[in-house]
Amino acid sequence: MPRGVGYCCTPRLLAATVMASTPPTALGTSGGALAKLGRHEEALADYNRSLELGPENPETLANRGVVLGALRRYDEALADHNRSLELQPDRHNTLYNRACIRALSGDYDGALSDLRRAIDLNDKYRGIASSDPGFNKLREDPTYGRRFRELVG
Repeated sequence: MPRGVGYCCTPRLLAATVMASTPPTALGTSGGALAKLGRHEEALADYNRSLELGPENPETLANRGVVLGALRRYDEALADHNRSLELQPDRHNTLYNRACIRALSGDYDGALSDLRRAIDLNDKYRGIASSDPGFNKLREDPTYGRRFRELVG
């Protein structure tokens, strides 16, 4: 068998070489794949590198926000979602994810406001929110839980 690049380089070195010449969108795609595998720290590294190359990408900002939320770094997640929405205000998925982050961090007014806006833009979030564990604390709150149930049905 011929000895090619895959035979003389370690996988880590090969990955580093490929990533050094990879456009921001490919790094974002890689970050998404890693996040789906639960490899959040690695996903975060790819999103960080992607944003170094293209800092004004609302999708990458929103996706990094999701990963930061999964890592319970809520302030950073909120900052990424905010910036994503500054760049593209009607990103319904980002509004929904920011609602989750706000609920997890105890900002129930902000969570309900974002969720309402996300549902207005795409009604699918009504059903998704009804069982999303990210809203458990909000759902169980005596005051806000009622407002949540009214919103999601």
